[in-house]
Amino acid sequence: MANTTWTKPGLWTELDALGEDMVKERLRMDFYGASGMIGSKRALVEEWLLSKEVSRREALHARQAEAASQAVEAASRAAIAAERQAAVAERANTRATIALIIAAISAAAAIASIVISLEK
Repeated sequence: MANTTWTKPGLWTELDALGEDMVKERLRMDFYGASGMIGSKRALVEEWLLSKEVSRREALHARQAEAASQAVEAASRAAIAAERQAAVAERANTRATIALIIAAISAAAAIASIVISLEK
């Protein structure tokens, strides 16, 4: 690594530039020191990798929460639309019932008219 500083921010900047895949490969090759070696950069590198994993998980949880929120909102809109459709259907049924009553009264009047005309 070009920078020989042992500061966490300095090392993490270098690790960011290398990327996770390269850092993991170097870690496997003990580039940052052997596992358990005191004073090695390995612990900081492992902490950096863990922080990347935590960041990915947090981002995933944030996306899932946003998706869930959007799903709830969509379900709410669908419920409102269903209620409106039910109200429209109820009004249509009421109108159809009224039309049926009028038709029945008209039929009864027609039958009465025929009966009266036959009696004459």
